[in-house]
Amino acid sequence: MNMLYGDATTGAIVIQLDGGFPNAVAAKQCAAADGSWAGNISASNTVKAMLLTAKATGASLIVTTQGCEGAWLKIVDVYMK
Repeated sequence: MNMLYGDATTGAIVIQLDGGFPNAVAAKQCAAADGSWAGNISASNTVKAMLLTAKATGASLIVTTQGCEGAWLKIVDVYMK
């Protein structure tokens, strides 16, 4: 994970992965997204904890996206290796 952003006001969390999200771009999941960021405005505390843990430890992630969350791909699931 290159970058992790959390918004203290809204609770949104957004990530940028090495290499982006090429499968989501190829599937044309979100016309508003450029494929470099994925996030969720109302992510569960579990998803947020997993993303923070992965960032802190350097663990590998598999992120499932579907559709849009504003100008981001929308995070649906997160798997940590």
